[in-house]
Order: sequence, then C-alpha cells, then structure tokens
Amino acid sequence: MDIPDFYRGRSVLVTGVTGFVGKAIVEKLLRCCPDVERIYVLVRAKRGVDPRERISKVLRMDVFADLPVERVTPVAGDVSLPNLGLNIEDYDAVVSNVSVVLHSAATVSFVEPLPVAVLLNVQAIQHIMQLSRSMRNLASVIHVSTAYSNCDRKDVGEEIYAPPVSVKEMLRRAQEEGEQLEKESSRLIGKRPNTYTFTKALAENLWAEDARDLPVAIVRPSIIGWAWRDPAPGWVDNTNSIVGPFSAIASGTTRSIHCDPTKVCDLIPVDVVVNVVLAAAWSTALERPPLIAEAHRDPGRAAPRAGAVPAVYNCVSSASNPVTWGKLLEDWLAAVRASPSPSALWWPDCTFTPSWIGHGVRVACLMIAPAFLFDLVAAPLLGRPATYVFHVLRL
Repeated sequence: MDIPDFYRGRSVLVTGVTGFVGKAIVEKLLRCCPDVERIYVLVRAKRGVDPRERISKVLRMDVFADLPVERVTPVAGDVSLPNLGLNIEDYDAVVSNVSVVLHSAATVSFVEPLPVAVLLNVQAIQHIMQLSRSMRNLASVIHVSTAYSNCDRKDVGEEIYAPPVSVKEMLRRAQEEGEQLEKESSRLIGKRPNTYTFTKALAENLWAEDARDLPVAIVRPSIIGWAWRDPAPGWVDNTNSIVGPFSAIASGTTRSIHCDPTKVCDLIPVDVVVNVVLAAAWSTALERPPLIAEAHRDPGRAAPRAGAVPAVYNCVSSASNPVTWGKLLEDWLAAVRASPSPSALWWPDCTFTPSWIGHGVRVACLMIAPAFLFDLVAAPLLGRPATYVFHVLRL
C-alpha cells in the first residue's frame, strides 16, 4: 500500500492549520491524496474573527486554487480545552469518522510565559490523547515537535530522553501555581534557551508516559523554511523564524547580524517536513497498530496492555547535507541581487559576525547612520515621514 492509497477514503484531523506547517499539510493532502474523504481542521476564534471565517481566508490563498477545498471541514475548538472544546455535533463527527490525527498546533513564541507554554504545548497533548482514544477507527497520531526539544544535548538520536522535570508536576503547577512557576522559569528550563524548547521536551515525554496504547509517532523538524518544490519553489506565507531576518536582508535594511558564519544552519524546507509527517502517519498505521482496550470506553474492563513508546523521526538537514550560515547568506545574497525585491530600500548586503563589537560598529555605520541621514535629508525632499530610523531600530 503506497501513501495515497493509505489516505483513500480516510478522514483526517489537522490542528494548527492556520500556521505554516498546517496549511502545507492540508494543501499536500488535497493535491496528492485526491481520494481523501474529509479533512477536519480545528480552528479557534481569534481577535473576534469567527473560526470558519479564519479557515475560509486560508482556503482562499493561491496555493489552494483548483484544489477540492470542499473536502475541508472546519470545526471550532481549542487544543487547550478538554475534547478540544468541540461541540456535540462536531465531536460525534470527528470520533466517528477520523482515523488519522496530525497535531501541529503549538505556541511557537520563544518568550511565552512558562505557565502559558505548559498549558498550550503540554496539557494540549492530554486533550489530543483523550479525543484519540474515543475515535472508532484510529490508525495513527502524529505529533509535530522540534529538533531543538533536546538542544541541551550534543547528540540527539531518534529517541525520547528523560524529562528535565516531572511532567505531571509541571502540569499541576501551571494550573495551580502559575505566578510562582513563572518566577522559577529560568531555573527550571536550565540550559535550554526558552520555554518553547522546554515545553516541547515535556510534551514528548507525556506521549511516552501516557500514550503507549496509541499508535503515535513524533516528527522533529529543525528550522522550517521556504518550500523546496511544493506547493511552489520558495513558497512561504509568513515572516516568522528564519524568513523574517532574511527578508530584511533582501530589503537592504539589515546589513549585519550577530552570528557565527562557520556554524551549521539546520534548515529544512516545509514540504520536506510535510512529506515526513504524512509518511509517518502511513508507516505508524501499518507498523504500530493501536492497543486501545475497551477500558477506555468501559472503565469496568481491564486496562490496556503495555505498548511501545512513540517512534521518533528527526527531520533535519545537518546530518546529510550540512550548510553553514555563511554559505546560506552567500547564496541568499546572490539570489536576491539577481532578482531584487520591488520593495527593497537598498542594495542587499549583509555580514554575519560572531563579534559583538564588530556587529555593533556595522549596525551604527551601515544601518543607523544612513537611516538618520535619510530621515534628515531625503525624507523631507521626497515628502515622506521621517520614520526610517524607527524602522531600522526595530530590526
């Protein structure tokens, strides 16, 4: 059975569909698995915008043109709520029809307060488990993590490492002692750089501890960047992660970045990540059938027998095709100089330097000083507001 055959006639639940990876997953399913029965997409209201309007806006994007978007069914909900906050009608539809769960929803902010990150990235896993155990035809559950969940280790294999702290205790404290937990954030995350990587490590461990009866696999992408081939070479829909700084370089406004150009940049195209996610669901369904016992539906029956820990797939480039930050910058500059952006403000040029002093000098001479000059001289002559310095300082 090949991958499109696996998805034929199946219904899939996708979380995080308004994010970069979630959009790419839905697009790939519609384009390459044309016989997929239905794609349920979990969407929450945001800033007063109705969930259905949010997904409607997504499906109006150019990449979904000529695709059978009528097979996409939005369901209003939130991963932070039990049973994902689904109403009765949507809950019945999901548990009756869905056989594949692709969970990519998360808070990806590096500065999220620890209690919030725990609830969104860890407690949400309990809710996904709860719903998955109710699905009558469950074949596989895929959790999208990050290759940096264990960034405090020199070598990271395809395995789940012991948690830095008790996952259950962190969940309890996030719910009951949020303010105190935030005060201890720096101590708790230890060598990890932020709450994002810390809570992603906790989430992986929660799957290992509590989901051995479920057919689960974990996909760990590194830095997710522009598409390699699909839906179009270079496709991206946001300026998050690596895209923002490199877009600023293309515009000519960023001339220096504090970075060691000799270090490896572990960049992975979004379509490669999507391919791994969809293939992992297929492989998991064939090789790791669920061990869900009737105990999950009837508490009077025996508990399920012990199963295996989730399979882990490191979706990275450094192991097979390492590219340094310096090489990436060189290629990027060559590309944006050959095809300059219409919105570019200056000829694209930039230096990566590990020296804070060198970086500071370059920023002062090549970014701030020209910005002052533009605001004082050129802006009045052109009839533009003197905001260029503010724009540069924000970078």
